Amino acid sequence: MLKNRPYYNNLLQKINEHHFFINIRRIWQNTVMNLWRNKYLSLASMALIALIIFIFNIIIFVHEISNNAIENFNDKVDIIIYIKDGSDFVEVDNLIEELRGFKDIKDLKFTSKEQALNNLLDTFPEQENPFEKYGIENKLPANIQIITNTPKSHPQIISFLYEGQYSHLLKEVENNKENQKLAQKLANITDASKKIIMGIIIAFLIGGFLIIINGVYLTIYSRKEEINIMKLVGASYFYIKSPFILEGLIYGSVGAIINILLVLIFVKNFQINEVGLNIQNYNYILLFLFEILAGAILGFLASLIAVEKYLNE
Repeated sequence: MLKNRPYYNNLLQKINEHHFFINIRRIWQNTVMNLWRNKYLSLASMALIALIIFIFNIIIFVHEISNNAIENFNDKVDIIIYIKDGSDFVEVDNLIEELRGFKDIKDLKFTSKEQALNNLLDTFPEQENPFEKYGIENKLPANIQIITNTPKSHPQIISFLYEGQYSHLLKEVENNKENQKLAQKLANITDASKKIIMGIIIAFLIGGFLIIINGVYLTIYSRKEEINIMKLVGASYFYIKSPFILEGLIYGSVGAIINILLVLIFVKNFQINEVGLNIQNYNYILLFLFEILAGAILGFLASLIAVEKYLNE
């Protein structure tokens, strides 16, 4: 008998492995049967989860488009300071240095009278120098062009210019108010989209939980007699609850996959690239994988709660 013990141990291990795979197959079969028996409920649950995640993705697109548009506006000149002729260059340099100290000023460029004239002639090469033509001196003023990080900083900068010690240097300050208003509106949209994204995340968690819990609970209720019989014949707790947990996991993950298909259709038909957002610059594959994982985890936890609640009653 001792000589044959390794043989019997090996045989017992194979039998256990065989039973394990049989149980896995039966759990999967029971899961598919649950989904098929309640196919309309299953489809509705997956569709609702897909819709919630899809709305979340649309808000992300709106948020990214707004951010992209704001960046484009921020790369344009916001404020132009025209300097009076005959101004002290030392004072002008001091003004430029103090402006560079503003944290909201992204870029700053000084253009002298001569450079301003050269820029004009480069812009209209077919035109001769109008000042030489009529024998008058260059009337174009030197200027300082400012690009800011945000339109919200404009009032502070303009107040500094007009009310500070360098106000006597100013001939005129030109503020691109139209761009400022539009950029401010886009900034408001971006701020609102952040709040909406947080709201949808909360709605997804709560709504997804309720949808999956109710779906799994209804499935359990429809099979309560079978569950009671399995308890009586000594079926393991793992064997009884696994099909329902797997069902919830499928609800969440398949709902997320349906959402991805909806997003791809949306991107293709609404031509997102034409509104200034190049989706190739964003790693949406990671976002989609995260959404599938989040849906699966949500489905697992929700179905686990439903199963534990029912089996402990």
